[in-house]
Amino acid sequence: MTQAIYDGNSSPRGDSANPALIAVAEFVNTIVAETQPYAGPERRCEPRYNVVMSAPAQPLDDSFHAVGEKFLAITRSLSNGGICFYYTKPIPQKYVAMQLANSSGEIITVVVEIRRCIARGTLFEIAGKFIERL
Repeated sequence: MTQAIYDGNSSPRGDSANPALIAVAEFVNTIVAETQPYAGPERRCEPRYNVVMSAPAQPLDDSFHAVGEKFLAITRSLSNGGICFYYTKPIPQKYVAMQLANSSGEIITVVVEIRRCIARGTLFEIAGKFIERL
């Protein structure tokens, strides 16, 4: 049985309700509930893991300088080589900085080179490759 990340009674992060984040969490719940394990041959260099968490992010220019507004993404999956996440709009820049945290509270910031951005209902599924740790 799949665990929902948002139960409809509180905000996804436990703070004041943010309609945009609630919409992202509800959408991710529908995806997680419908997800079937991939049955074909693995084409990736690294195994991927379904990890759903919030991740602060900011678009970067080609020199890795911050451009645009910071935003909060909701991850779908990650591997040692990259990440897939959802956001409410496409990201026009080629790079994004993302903060990732583990259960011990350690936080790292990585540069992700965006390789794919696909509309999924009212959200965008964005995937990319880790290219540098900041």
